Amino acid sequence: MTRLRSALDRTRARLAGGDDRGITLIELLVATLIFSILLTLVVSAYSTLSRSITLAGAVDSNVKLSSLGMNEISKVLRFAATNPVLGHPINDPAFVTADVETLTVYSYVDANATTPAPVKVTFSLNASRQLVEQRYAGTATNGFWSFASTPSVTRILTGAVIAPSAGERPLFSYQTVTNGTYLTVPSGGLTASQLPQVAAVTVTMKIKGASGAGGGASSPMTISNTVGLPNLGLARTGQDMP
Repeated sequence: MTRLRSALDRTRARLAGGDDRGITLIELLVATLIFSILLTLVVSAYSTLSRSITLAGAVDSNVKLSSLGMNEISKVLRFAATNPVLGHPINDPAFVTADVETLTVYSYVDANATTPAPVKVTFSLNASRQLVEQRYAGTATNGFWSFASTPSVTRILTGAVIAPSAGERPLFSYQTVTNGTYLTVPSGGLTASQLPQVAAVTVTMKIKGASGAGGGASSPMTISNTVGLPNLGLARTGQDMP
């Protein structure tokens, strides 16, 4: 450090005295060292800024994709309806199956106003834990509907959904008519006696944080929404009024 300071002092003195003999090797090394430090700082700042921008863009993309998935689930559930069955005095429940990571429901979503037709819709997680929607077209026979065994539409709605930790809500949880009271979902999903009790569905998606180019990642994000089922005639009590 003393040598560097002495070299700088000699350079300043020579420049002040009009000495034009050039610079010494030590002075050249000092200048190179200073330039290298400045260049390193600039490159580091640029790299950090670039990673931050990339990560922010990826997070924004994840949030938008998850929001679109949540909107699709909400739309389908709001149009959920029971299904009349020939020879049965009571309609089948709106929910065909209901588990913590999959559900199947009859819905009049996107139905034609003139000749409304229901579809059977399944939401589930694939092997990559992406949320997938499958729609099964309905066929009317004497006013009663049956549904195809093969989906007419299959599409991925979200990125990977993280499995909930202990104490966290699963992807799907099911409320009764008493607002805030949830049905206990047994292994294999809700039972036949529980399915007609579903008055609302709470959808909770915990989405992976985006990974940056440098290996950094944002914290997981959780979005949640409770969707009522107005067509089922099950009025929930204890709801907060706006």
